[in-house]
Amino acid sequence: MSLSVLLAVLSSLVTAASARLVERDVAIRLRDGVVLRADVWRPAASGRFPVLVYRTPYDRRRAQGERSTVARAAERGYAVVVQDVRGRYGSDGEFEPYRNEGRDGYDTIEWAAAQAWSDGAVGTFGAFDMSWTAWIWNNIAPDVRVRRGLAGPRTRPVQDPYATLPGAHDYRMLPEHEDVITLETAPLEEELRIVGPIAAHMYVSTDDARDVDIWVKLFDVAPDGTAFNLMSPGLDVLRASYRRARGRPRPRPPGPGASTCMNLRDIPRAWSSRW
Repeated sequence: MSLSVLLAVLSSLVTAASARLVERDVAIRLRDGVVLRADVWRPAASGRFPVLVYRTPYDRRRAQGERSTVARAAERGYAVVVQDVRGRYGSDGEFEPYRNEGRDGYDTIEWAAAQAWSDGAVGTFGAFDMSWTAWIWNNIAPDVRVRRGLAGPRTRPVQDPYATLPGAHDYRMLPEHEDVITLETAPLEEELRIVGPIAAHMYVSTDDARDVDIWVKLFDVAPDGTAFNLMSPGLDVLRASYRRARGRPRPRPPGPGASTCMNLRDIPRAWSSRW
């Protein structure tokens, strides 16, 4: 009899702990008046909870289910905001890949932090495109972290002005940014042909960060200073913890840097000294 009572009590405790509330089609108005829509999962118990934001261009409904990460996070005491990005599925506006994610993600994080069910601590998660929309927390909202004393970069990052445009563009202004290091060969005295992989070997050190994003771009520079990119967007970034081609990510410890190799892919190219 005592065993049965104990099991019943434990069962009720588990049920109470895993109970969730789901609010559908919650409107989130952005700074320019556009409304994005999200579903909000949170524990049924009253109180304030840490928040996770998940933004996707692939239909937010596909990320939800009884066995999904979203549902499990809510069971473990998180509020989870699952949002369609601008112009996709339930959200208003026009979809332009990557163009609005910084501002829209920033506004979504600010909205989530201000809700009555939020304790003000907001994180993001995702994979593929969703990981990029999560990435804005570390790269486009530094002042939020400064105000709240959270870890992360304290300056706005270098941004690619042509990130959403295909083809070659003139990047001559990029070296003027104080966060960019430029390595340039001497003027070519004879024709140079390269067929096959090009790799960059770097030594990276940090004071306290266990992970960093490394951006490397290869340019063809003309005598007049015109610098055309030789790489497509997406091939020029490496997260240091994924510096090994295989295996699990391995965050590097702070301190003096070890060599990191970044494969810049195969770039068939011929350079002429008569540019």
